[in-house]
Amino acid sequence: MKKIAKFSMIAAVLLGLGGCVTAIDPAQNGGGNRSTSGGGFPIMGGGVTAKDFPQICQAVKENPIKARDFYQNKHFSASGEVTIIDNAPGIMHKYHVAIKSGNFYVHARTDDTFAVKNLAVGRMTNVSGLIDSVRTGYDGCSVSLRNVSF
Repeated sequence: MKKIAKFSMIAAVLLGLGGCVTAIDPAQNGGGNRSTSGGGFPIMGGGVTAKDFPQICQAVKENPIKARDFYQNKHFSASGEVTIIDNAPGIMHKYHVAIKSGNFYVHARTDDTFAVKNLAVGRMTNVSGLIDSVRTGYDGCSVSLRNVSF
């Protein structure tokens, strides 16, 4: 009988602590999709899509280092026109594919020869991957992806 009482007490304490963790985790509370980070960047509940480009570009203009740190490693997906298919010598991946999505560019780096051979400049494609960097440059505002799929 004492063992059952002891077990019940431990279970109650663990369940109570589990509730405390849930209560302070904003992503678990649903606040993750509606709140902002300390710098005013909206906190994404999951991935980022091409519709978020204006917000990403504004964040890069305000503070490129903070924007990179905030968006890096978030999942990103977009569709657009393939503008460049090239070898990427000296970079960690074999190929560089540039995709124009609206007024913005997505730079995708991959080693997947089969996927690259199935693309064509001027054709539309879907791309998704993890954000490696966000920046403004010669091509305007852009996102660079790694671990991509087309």
